[in-house]
Amino acid sequence: MTQPTFDFSTLFETYKTAMAPVFRAQQEGLKTLERLAHYQFAVAGDYLEWSLAQASLLNDAYRTLKNPLERTKYLLKLEGVQFEEDRGAGNLNPSKVPADLLEEVFELNMQLEELRQNQKLGEDDPQLRRDLEAAKNQFAAQLSALDEQVRSRWSAWDAAWEQNDEAKKTAAKEAMTSLLQRRSYLKNLVRDVEQTLGES
Repeated sequence: MTQPTFDFSTLFETYKTAMAPVFRAQQEGLKTLERLAHYQFAVAGDYLEWSLAQASLLNDAYRTLKNPLERTKYLLKLEGVQFEEDRGAGNLNPSKVPADLLEEVFELNMQLEELRQNQKLGEDDPQLRRDLEAAKNQFAAQLSALDEQVRSRWSAWDAAWEQNDEAKKTAAKEAMTSLLQRRSYLKNLVRDVEQTLGES
């Protein structure tokens, strides 16, 4: 049997357009549920809990459809790819740190720890904060570059499906997975720096 082609880069854009009225209705439904949650319908117990759970599920789906990279991640999960849960940079397994970032991550963690100690002691180090800002901007720039790299892989994925080439599909899937995992790690680094700087 001929396997149907799968246009990875446009599927969800078409779907999102077609489902726009449904999404608008969903958003209105979420507002209604929020209002109900604060009034007498709270006594509905199990039914209200179920309704809110379904609303949360729909909301997650809507956010996924709106974000191209989240759509990519979702479709890769359908292909059997498993992603590690996002964690703070300090809690990540060292073996999961991209090899080319080991030195930078080690230095960054040392700087973050130094800033946290300064905060506890009520001290300030302007140069340290400038260094962390520079590191954050550097990692943020890498994030933007990774976004473009992921998008550039969509056409390879589409071509592999059109050709029904399992080897090419696997290669495209592994490439996007690697890029998304690296992106997740960098995103956590940026978040940790922002949080620590925000506390200073």
